[in-house]
Amino acid sequence: VRFFFDYQEELQRHEVVSSAMFSGISVLGGVYLVLQPLCPVLSESLFATPSYGSFFHIIIASLCFDTLAELGISYIRAKQQSMTATGFTLARLFMSLALNIYFIVALQLGVLGILYSSLVSSGTMAVVLTINTLREVGWGFSRAKLGAMIRYGLPLIPVSLGMFVLNFSDCIF
Repeated sequence: VRFFFDYQEELQRHEVVSSAMFSGISVLGGVYLVLQPLCPVLSESLFATPSYGSFFHIIIASLCFDTLAELGISYIRAKQQSMTATGFTLARLFMSLALNIYFIVALQLGVLGILYSSLVSSGTMAVVLTINTLREVGWGFSRAKLGAMIRYGLPLIPVSLGMFVLNFSDCIF
C-alpha cells in the first residue's frame, strides 16, 4: 500500500499491485512446497506423534490462501473502498461460520471440520480476490518496483514473525 501511493498514474499503481500479486503467488507457492514435507515432523515435535501431519497440511494451505487474499483486500483498501473491503471480510466470516456448523455439527468432523472450513473459506476468498484484482490491474510486472518493495519490507519480516509467535504461542499452552 505504501508503494501504491508513491505513484499518481494508474498504470504505475497497477504495476505495483500486479508485481506484488505475482511475487506473492510465487513466494507462497514456494513456502507451501517447502513446508508440506515437514508436516509430519511438525506434528511429531509438537504432539509427539506424526498422526496430526494432515492437520498441518491444511493449516499451511489455509495460511497461504489467507495471505494471498490479504493482498487483494489491501488493494481494495488502497483504492479507499472500505465498504467493499468490509463486504469481502464479512463474506469470509459468514462462509467460515456456515462451514464450521456444517463440518462440525452435520458431518461431526471436530477439529478437522474447523480446519476444512478455514481452508475452503480462505481458498475461495483468495481465488475470488486474486482474479478480481488481476482482472482490474492487468498482468504487468516491474522488477524495479518489486525490488523496492522487497527492500522496504524485508526488515519487517522478523517483526511480523515475532508478532505471530506472540499472538499464537498461547494456543500451544
